[in-house]
Amino acid sequence: MSEILAFIILVLMKADPTVSFILLLWFWIIWYAIDDINNRILLFMFSVSFFNFLLGREILEHVFKYQVEDFPADVETHAKIMLLLSLTVLLFSYLFFSKYNFKRREQLRDFKPTYNVVRIRSISQKLYYFTIVIAIAYNIVMGYFTLAFGYYGTYTDVAISTIYNNFAIYTIEKINQMMPVFLALFLATVPSHSQTKRVSSLYFLYLLTSLLSGQRAKFVIGLLWIIIYYVYRNNTSDEKWISKQFVALGVLMLPAAILMLSLLSQIREGNGIDSIKIIMGIPDYFYQQGVSVNVIKRAYEFAYRLNSDHLYSMSVITDGVIGRILGFARFSGNSVIHAEEGYSLAHALSYVMLGDGYLLGRGTGSSYIAELYHDFEYIGVIIGNIVYGYLISRSLTIRPDKFYINAMALLVIRQLLWSPRGGFSDFLLVLLQPFTIFAFLIVMVLSQLTKNKYTDRMKYNG
Repeated sequence: MSEILAFIILVLMKADPTVSFILLLWFWIIWYAIDDINNRILLFMFSVSFFNFLLGREILEHVFKYQVEDFPADVETHAKIMLLLSLTVLLFSYLFFSKYNFKRREQLRDFKPTYNVVRIRSISQKLYYFTIVIAIAYNIVMGYFTLAFGYYGTYTDVAISTIYNNFAIYTIEKINQMMPVFLALFLATVPSHSQTKRVSSLYFLYLLTSLLSGQRAKFVIGLLWIIIYYVYRNNTSDEKWISKQFVALGVLMLPAAILMLSLLSQIREGNGIDSIKIIMGIPDYFYQQGVSVNVIKRAYEFAYRLNSDHLYSMSVITDGVIGRILGFARFSGNSVIHAEEGYSLAHALSYVMLGDGYLLGRGTGSSYIAELYHDFEYIGVIIGNIVYGYLISRSLTIRPDKFYINAMALLVIRQLLWSPRGGFSDFLLVLLQPFTIFAFLIVMVLSQLTKNKYTDRMKYNG
């Protein structure tokens, strides 16, 4: 162990000092989270996501000199400041807000489900089973269209018009969007390990089929989300949710999974798979996934070409239900009007950077850090990471009988994991999307309609 540590220190001494400090800070956060992983699992997984989308590429370039890109000095400096500032504020915010409530943990450990909880659990589970089958079918259909149009081609106006003008595909796509909501509602009712195992196995199958359309990030985020729930329940339940064998299997499978995701990237790029690329699969994966750091760089470099009067970090206002109520225009697909008049940094920056390539389906993605800096500069990045530190420290607290609040917290957690590559306020937007609200309403209505039925059944069985 000491030899490995000495090697790491030696490598970092030869690297860019700021990047080395950022990496050491990230290591410290990971170490701190592992020290009490049961209570700090969300901090750990967010840090994993942060590295995956923002740090991996920087480390490979500045520490190992791997495929170094040429950026102006002020752009590189800006990116380093943003990463360092974000991690520092996030950490101190987390430390400030994270006062673990042992009373709530004991309440959950001793929790006995009421008639209402059992009813909601049963309804959400049935709806989940129905929607997961359709969601898997949707992934298969999208896999077919990915083969037909190419991965990037599925984001063009032509493909979107072809796919979503089909009523059947449009319908199953909306059902696919509701599926995670029903899953969150089910998990929020504190089901047993055996009940959850069946449900999560189907969700893993869903994540695997999502790879058919080249969506690596969805697979990674979905997997992290479920692991977070399992670790949390392992800490708050008398049941054993995570075994040593399960952990050992996960560690052994990790390199193979990273290699598979790297090869998937080569396939979706239309490249052949050769032995050299297979050997370099692991560094290639982190290099490709870490491209979101370039969003921070390019958004700063080309700020003069972006809409200065558009608040990209406030998509919760311009999209979803609020956007519809306020009359904001709705856009879809890669188009000039979406890029120039929309409120999405991902589309605006992609058009600035890629031009016709954007219209052919390519994109840069976004990052919550880039959005906050564009809208509010340093104060925005500071306040935004304080908010995230609070959410990471407090979101993973399941309250007995508060299943709707629990489900919303689980959906927020899932979106937080995406934020290094996504929008800042998407953690709120996901709760205000029509499909989320509709899914909650379906469960509420069915709960009221079956209230007497479940109460009578439980009394009889009791």
